[in-house]
Formats: sequence, C-alpha cells, structure tokens
Amino acid sequence: LALTLRRRPNDQLRVHELSNMAAQMRVPTVATNDVLYHAPNRRILQDVVTCIRHGITIDELGDRREFGDRYLKPPEEMYRLFPRNPEAVARTIEIAARCRFDLKELAYQYPEERDDPTLTPQETLEKLTWEGAEARYPEGVPD
Repeated sequence: LALTLRRRPNDQLRVHELSNMAAQMRVPTVATNDVLYHAPNRRILQDVVTCIRHGITIDELGDRREFGDRYLKPPEEMYRLFPRNPEAVARTIEIAARCRFDLKELAYQYPEERDDPTLTPQETLEKLTWEGAEARYPEGVPD
C-alpha cells in the first residue's frame, strides 16, 4: 500500500490511517512521493507538459503548476519525510534496487514464428506489412 504525501492539510492523518489499514490487512507499505520528474531542475519541463495538456502558456499556468517537490527523492530525504514509517521507506528502496536495466536491453526481438523459413524476420515483417496494406487499401496505399 503506497503512503504518499500530497501537500494537503490532512497528510499526516491520512498516512497514519493508511498505515493502520495496511497493518490490519497485513499488507506491506511503501513510501512514495508521486514523482513527475527525476530531478528538481526538470520542474520547468513538467510545467511545459502541464501547459501542453491544458492548452495554455507558461504565463497562464498559475495555480495549475505542480509543487516543486515532485522529483525523485534520495533515501535520506524519504526517511526525513516519513519518520514514522521507516519500514515503508526501506521497502521502497528495496523495490528500487530491483528496478535496474540498461537501455541496450530494450532492443526489439522478432518472433520466431514464420510462414516462410526462407525469409529473414525483417523480410517476413515487410511481406506481412505490404499484404496488410493491400488488404486495407485495395485501391493502393495513399501517399
């Protein structure tokens, strides 16, 4: 169960109630901070994204601007924010440690199934793409 501070007057009470509910249900808690950007200096980019979403300019953003603390916080800061829930912070750190990857691992892998074993995966993809295009556009593929 996620414990999150939302910068509202009842935050501490809500986190306390969620902790109690998790304990009653024997569900572990994690401490989160509703991250929108990875580093504090990226807040302006978040503001731009918010403006795009609302179809407004930066000057018109006003109170739609997010709090400046919606960045990925280091463990020490999370322990400071959740002093009554160190186990939730520890669990969050444990989960984060398992979330490691290398962008090189994100390469597309073609499926092994092929109708024609004489074709490479790329050739099979091209063949199927053109067949699909011909079926969808019998008059010819538009420009």
